Amino acid sequence: IQVKLLDGRKGTIVEARTTGLPTYVVDVDGSTTVVRREELEIVRPAKKDKLIILAGDLAGHTGSLIGIDGADGIVKMAANSDIKILDLERCAKLGGGLG
Repeated sequence: IQVKLLDGRKGTIVEARTTGLPTYVVDVDGSTTVVRREELEIVRPAKKDKLIILAGDLAGHTGSLIGIDGADGIVKMAANSDIKILDLERCAKLGGGLG
């Protein structure tokens, strides 16, 4: 998942740590840094971006954003090429060639 750190740098979450205080390991230009949830912002997908669904029945599934209609995204699902209309607030831009 692509994220933006508080200092403006963009990176990709490579690991979520749930033991103790929840933190995320973020790759920023080849080096990693550990941050708390409040120190990052999820990058919303733009048209033609690959995305991952973060919440709801399809959480964890991936697809490509083929259009935007207000707050909704028109998504072509990676698994079966179905077209879904999804709330973009529940989606994040994928990084690292995944999806």
